[in-house]
Amino acid sequence: MTISEEALYAAATEAAEKFLSTLPDRADCVHDFSPDFEARMEPLLRRQRRRRPWRALLAVAAVLLGAGAICELLPRWIPGFAVDYGFFGVFLTILLYYAGKKGIAPGMLLLCLSLGGLQWWSLAAVPLMFLYNGQRGNCSLGWMFYLYYPLHLAVLYGIAMLPLLTGNG
Repeated sequence: MTISEEALYAAATEAAEKFLSTLPDRADCVHDFSPDFEARMEPLLRRQRRRRPWRALLAVAAVLLGAGAICELLPRWIPGFAVDYGFFGVFLTILLYYAGKKGIAPGMLLLCLSLGGLQWWSLAAVPLMFLYNGQRGNCSLGWMFYLYYPLHLAVLYGIAMLPLLTGNG
């Protein structure tokens, strides 16, 4: 016996309604806590009320400073060390993670302005990014990308090596 997804959603909705109907009203849920409990909770509530917004700003500054050091200074000190797209590529990733959809357009524009060239074509992806709804898709081809990425790099490397192998380079 198989249960369809629609039937499962309907049953879950019905179960939730039945469960919620057994709970008392909020007005009936008045409770006086003991003085000892309230005394222990007071420091926690006070700490919650006086959050320090500068800590978050300091953390962001530290992350950006660290990213800048890794992307800009290490390639100068370590031969062969490079970070794709430099600091702006790392900054774009951080911006998209924390700002979500609000950071897409300014981040992509900043990346294009900093790198120029063919990077302007990356702006074509902005409308597609705005269409993302935060949910995983139905197609499960994730394993294919684990194969595709290293294989396409090997093919590109082979193409780059052709002149050396044929003696024309």
